[in-house]
Amino acid sequence: MKKIILILIVVIVLLAGCSSNKSRPVDKLKYPPLNEIKIPDVVTHTLSNGIKVYFLVNDKLPIVSVKAQAHSGDVTDPIDKIGLASLASGAITISSKNYSPDDLKQILNDNAISLNSYSSSRHSNVSMNYLVEDTELAFNIFADVLKNPTFDEQEFETQKTRTISNIYRRNDEASAIAFREFQKVLFGSNYPHNYQQEIYTINSITREDVQDFYSQYFYPNNITLTISGDFNIEEMKQLLEYHFATWYSPLKYKEINVPEPKTDTDSKVFVVDKPDASQTWVLIGHRSDLLLKDDDYAPMVLLNEILGGGFNSRVYKSVRVDKGLSYSPAGFLSVAFDRPGALYLLAPTSTETTLQAAEALVEEIRIITNEKVTKRELEFAKDSYFNSFVFRYERPEQMLYILKNYDYYKYDRNFANILKEKIEKVTIDDIYRVAQKYLKPDELIYLFVGNKSEFIDEVTSLGHVEEIDITIKESRDSEVMDYSKGKEVFFKFLNSVKSKKLINSLSTLSTVTSSSPIGDIDIDKTTVIVFPDKVSDTIRYPNGQMSIVVNNDKGVQIMGDQKNELTKEQITSMVDQIQLTYFGWLYDPSELTIGYLQDEIVDDVAYQVLKIDYKNSSMKLWMNKETNLPDFSIENMETAQGTMKIKSSFLNYQLNESVLCPMTIELTTMDGTPINTTNYKSIKFNGQIPDSTFDF
Repeated sequence: MKKIILILIVVIVLLAGCSSNKSRPVDKLKYPPLNEIKIPDVVTHTLSNGIKVYFLVNDKLPIVSVKAQAHSGDVTDPIDKIGLASLASGAITISSKNYSPDDLKQILNDNAISLNSYSSSRHSNVSMNYLVEDTELAFNIFADVLKNPTFDEQEFETQKTRTISNIYRRNDEASAIAFREFQKVLFGSNYPHNYQQEIYTINSITREDVQDFYSQYFYPNNITLTISGDFNIEEMKQLLEYHFATWYSPLKYKEINVPEPKTDTDSKVFVVDKPDASQTWVLIGHRSDLLLKDDDYAPMVLLNEILGGGFNSRVYKSVRVDKGLSYSPAGFLSVAFDRPGALYLLAPTSTETTLQAAEALVEEIRIITNEKVTKRELEFAKDSYFNSFVFRYERPEQMLYILKNYDYYKYDRNFANILKEKIEKVTIDDIYRVAQKYLKPDELIYLFVGNKSEFIDEVTSLGHVEEIDITIKESRDSEVMDYSKGKEVFFKFLNSVKSKKLINSLSTLSTVTSSSPIGDIDIDKTTVIVFPDKVSDTIRYPNGQMSIVVNNDKGVQIMGDQKNELTKEQITSMVDQIQLTYFGWLYDPSELTIGYLQDEIVDDVAYQVLKIDYKNSSMKLWMNKETNLPDFSIENMETAQGTMKIKSSFLNYQLNESVLCPMTIELTTMDGTPINTTNYKSIKFNGQIPDSTFDF
């Protein structure tokens, strides 16, 4: 009994000691320095047929993991068959020459072998795990499905049905909608990394499409194998040669070029209406062009950790603890090896506090942009980051896949330790510098997902609101474009009319004949443009003249002695509209999104029809297949009668200073009613234009 009492006394004393330490500040805790990440000994080898193999031996468990990756993936989907890579990749392991669907399922169930296939953005993947004792059987299956898939039609149709079922459920969760649509508003829905499957795109995919996809991407020189686990490397090389040596193709590694996403820096507000939502998902942020290898990535990682990275972040303390606006506010820095990412904050909040939550997030961005973080915040951010950092390199198969990616994207294999060292060296001044460089509180994209009717009036204070349609499309009710072909056709035209000449400025004299109820009226017009944002337009009427001058972000309308300042919206509209004119194309087409729609015959003339988008404006352009010149375009324009579809015809092409230009442009309504005709008397490029031209 005395012994028991003594033990209880000791426990009480120990508990008292523990209790007295509870108030000890977190910043007094001392963490040992993080050990260097051990880079495993990965062996690479190329089989006789061209397959590249990565080996990593780990004999702690009698298990082997194998993954084959074909360089393809979701970004290769044709625009009218989005989902092809996913369906084709998944169908590879349905059946093969020597294994029917039922046989394959039975064998996998009877043995400890797992076999899966799927697509990612840049790869089609076939993975397998097996016990060492099943090596022979496992590779018989793996090699056969990889070399000889038969894409069983009944199973393939079942796979399509499951895919369609998933599409029907994609709008169930507001959080899923928010993350998905935020990527689209940042980079555009036509950016291949944002391609979205629809019912009609899945239904359009046939078994023959899947077979064509396989033929196009699954061949030895386009495949990489990673193998980790309990095996002997030399024996594994022999096994691979036995199964794959006769699989040969002359095709070389396929380069896949993903076009750069088109984005602008204007602050915008987007809303997704989900009437059944009990709260609003608020996301704010902007694009980030940082890559993992950039020196500024390290301080930005810690900035994000301080701003929104966890329970100790500023956003968490402010938006949840202090203001009680959200249960789980957070911040994310999305950075990739070779493509742009994003920095954004989120806060699921009650519908009635939607605007307050958004404003609270913006406030934290402004504060961290203008004030330096504290030493305690920086040290805590480093500790938090490193505590999760080590778990990324915990398992051998993780390291193998990471090292394969480092090679694929041409990063140093020691990148983990290089990044660790950079993180350790980050200072308070580094955080302040990157905050000012990369955070843009006045160029934020806002996205709200929730019951629109309950918060729309409040969020209009942030700017013009655009509603996003998330309707699931069962049929093709929108245009399907080939962007690669669109750019090819358009740039062929540009090269033919101006060769490699750079167009920086433009001066024109013209007569504009406007149609009116009282007859035609001739107006002389002088236009001077210094691209991208200086414009002087002088119009001489029979009884006077009017000038419009825009210089960067300022502009005026001048009539006689009167000067009226143009609104920001008028200036933006005028400058943006230049980009969609013939002469704007000659200056800089890189900001245009150009898609090929179709071939079309109009009045016995063969055309290639393009669609050109720029910011919030778009037009269709009919390119004459014989002359390779645009004959006419159709776009929505503001008129005295409201917004109307207007046809612009480009006529009488002539050379002006070695640039081929239409000397006449006719505008008509779609029923042929004349609006006005511009006849150019003089067109000059890159002349000496005095700065005073744009004074007012």
